[in-house]
Amino acid sequence: MVSSPHEPLPGNGVLTAILVASGLAVVTVLVFLALLGPKRTPPAIPAPENLISPRQPCPLCGSTLAPGERVHSVVFASSTADKIMEISGCPHCKPPATLRRVCPVCKKDLRPIDVVTARVFERKSASGAKKTHVHVLGCPRCRS
Repeated sequence: MVSSPHEPLPGNGVLTAILVASGLAVVTVLVFLALLGPKRTPPAIPAPENLISPRQPCPLCGSTLAPGERVHSVVFASSTADKIMEISGCPHCKPPATLRRVCPVCKKDLRPIDVVTARVFERKSASGAKKTHVHVLGCPRCRS
């Protein structure tokens, strides 16, 4: 007897169930592998306070920074490789500290509310390491 094209073949329901179960098992394994696979962390972005090396003297008061001390600065977001930074000072001179702060450009005393503006350039060196360069532009009085 020849079966018509519209009649189900014997055992076709079992074959379909096996194929569906196999497909679900493969999808489940792939989802678990994706969730439990190696974690990819984004590249570390230096904190704004860490852009000036702790081994350098403070650009505003000249104090040598001890290990762990940082110059407080704020970098403003930009889509380009160079950004604008405001430098407030180190723990020795940042207000309310009383150590004298001097603008590195015009050499005038800074008021407690003054910040020094700088440009930050981030470039890759030949070895591929990220190099950060800070170029001080001046205080509000010498920049106006």
